Amino acid sequence: MPKIFGKYEFIINISILLSPFPAAKTIFSVFFCKHAHKNNRGGLMRSSEEKLWAMSGYILFFLPLLKPKNEFLRFHANQGLVLWLSYLFLSFIVKYQPFIGVLLLFLAKIGYFTGVLFGIYQAYLGKETPLPFIGSIKILR
Repeated sequence: MPKIFGKYEFIINISILLSPFPAAKTIFSVFFCKHAHKNNRGGLMRSSEEKLWAMSGYILFFLPLLKPKNEFLRFHANQGLVLWLSYLFLSFIVKYQPFIGVLLLFLAKIGYFTGVLFGIYQAYLGKETPLPFIGSIKILR
């Protein structure tokens, strides 16, 4: 991404991902795609397209699975699936608690939303950081 975008790069990436025009993502990736190399933090520099696919894995976990040979995308798809299943499991259990269930369900929703934001941000950075508490669970191999 050129330096002219600076701190708005994340917002631009999300808006292009959600764009109704498929050509926008293609044009963006052709002109501003970074090729994989080491960055100054020691991690791999991921392409913008790869990051967008990984970020989409926390909203719709099956989208990164359309590119099955990419381990980075598979990692984030797995994290998104585990996060969603754990939220679903907690919401079913907590839903039937008479008084404290409403509060616990609210906390579960906040935890899910926080996990999604954390995962999207880590995918944006190009890192494979597991989610706290549930990040070690592997469903997709």
